[in-house]
Amino acid sequence: MVCGHVLRGSSSQRYRNYLQERATSWFRRHRVKGFYSLVDGEDFECGSRALMQAAGIGKLKPNILLMGYKADWQTCEHKDLNQYFNIMHKALDMYLSVAIYVYQKAWTVLKFWAMKVVHKEAF
Repeated sequence: MVCGHVLRGSSSQRYRNYLQERATSWFRRHRVKGFYSLVDGEDFECGSRALMQAAGIGKLKPNILLMGYKADWQTCEHKDLNQYFNIMHKALDMYLSVAIYVYQKAWTVLKFWAMKVVHKEAF
């Protein structure tokens, strides 16, 4: 497993080392076997693309992209939503499987939105 972290813009080496240490200790504490990869990018899309292209070696290359559910898709900027979908399209172009992780808060919002849509269509 490669746990990727995309930082927008550049950051100091001290901050990068701090994030590396924090991730490594979290992996050890939870007994997760994997690598932490930190990438700087102009934006989320460029950083994610660089991470997908650089992660892994040969047969050890990851074949699944796990993304978080974009809970603010109705209120975020159009550019951010485009980047989110472009990342998924790039992963599919690279023959990666795409999975979207829905955490509890987003799941509640999603269920509420789905109930609103069903309720509107019923009348």
